[in-house]
Amino acid sequence: ERILTLLREHGMLAVRELVERGLDVEWEIIGEGSYRIPLQWAIRDMGLEDQVRLLGALDPAAVFEHLNQAVIFFLPSVSEGISNAALEAMAVGLPVVASAVGGMNEASTDEENGLLVPARDWRAMAGALERLIQDAEYRQRLGENARRCVLEKFNSEQQAAGFKALFEEAVRR
Repeated sequence: ERILTLLREHGMLAVRELVERGLDVEWEIIGEGSYRIPLQWAIRDMGLEDQVRLLGALDPAAVFEHLNQAVIFFLPSVSEGISNAALEAMAVGLPVVASAVGGMNEASTDEENGLLVPARDWRAMAGALERLIQDAEYRQRLGENARRCVLEKFNSEQQAAGFKALFEEAVRR
């Protein structure tokens, strides 16, 4: 199954665990930065050349294409706000496996529209990914809920109303 993410961290160990469990996975990492060289070494050192692809920086249309080909969005961050990348993945109906850090608890509700795991816990990440890979019906249900969540909670009208309320509260103080 194809898994997509924009970040890395302990995700590499989780993917290696999935491979060791005999699962056929492909992890695509979108983005560019100073961590590319360590990722390349980790991929080689862990023998994951056939499973992990570093796609680099992509234009929005290409990102959208990869989101539509994926079945899971994986965000193994150790710190995060509300990830726009995760919201975009949810908007196209992907369940998210993410570290329960920062604003991700606002974006994703564990067991409802994705699976939240402790940061740096690659075993929990592997378990969550395996659960979604093995259970297509559950994966689809979480993905549908993810899309509905983004449409209801993160649309432009909701965001504008939230900012308006925040500014009004600031003026009152």
